[in-house]
Amino acid sequence: LYMLLQDVIVIVIVIHYVVMVLHQLMMMLLPQFYQEEEEQQSGKKKKRYQKSRQQMQQLLVDHRRHYQYHKSQQQMQQLQ
Repeated sequence: LYMLLQDVIVIVIVIHYVVMVLHQLMMMLLPQFYQEEEEQQSGKKKKRYQKSRQQMQQLLVDHRRHYQYHKSQQQMQQLQ
């Protein structure tokens, strides 16, 4: 069971970092893309972009919480 828990923690950490990297890439790539879109269309796109950005940030927050939770769980396990 403990080994399984460690595997899960490792997987979560890997996913966490992948999400972080993806988020960084999106922050670099998306603004240019959306500026081009905005020139072609009205402010409707901008609202959708802000919404999706909020969703991404929420995802990140959830991941951080998850990550912290697993870290604290790991420390608890080590203490026992």
